[in-house]
Order: sequence, then C-alpha cells, then structure tokens
Amino acid sequence: MKAVIDRIEGDRAVVLLGKGEARVDIPLNELPPGCREGTWLVATFEPDPIGEAKQREKIGNLIDKLKNKQKG
Repeated sequence: MKAVIDRIEGDRAVVLLGKGEARVDIPLNELPPGCREGTWLVATFEPDPIGEAKQREKIGNLIDKLKNKQKG
C-alpha cells in the first residue's frame, strides 16, 4: 500500500494512507531516517500471531486478577 507524508506536526508525521488517503499520525521516530513532507512510503501490514498471543495472555491475566479481587 502506498502512503505519503502530508506534513510534520511537532514530533509526528501526518501520513495519508492508501487510495482513500486515510489520515494516520505516526511518531517521527517510527519512520525511516530522512523522511520529510512529501516523502512517499510503501506500507505493509502482516499478522503477528506471537504478539497477539502475548497480548491475549496479558489481558487474560488482568481479567483473572479482577475476578479474584472481586471475590476477596
């Protein structure tokens, strides 16, 4: 998917993403060095099953803590 940096606002870049030009604010330190207004980017998204499993475990642990707190 194509994206373009529309403008820089402080420490964030306003990026227009895809054909619909969805606006996404991205911290500058998350972008490749040298990016500036008008820089075109190729954006890719891919599933992260390991990250998802870790997050589900974390949320499950928080829910268990809340349930145990309500019992006691």
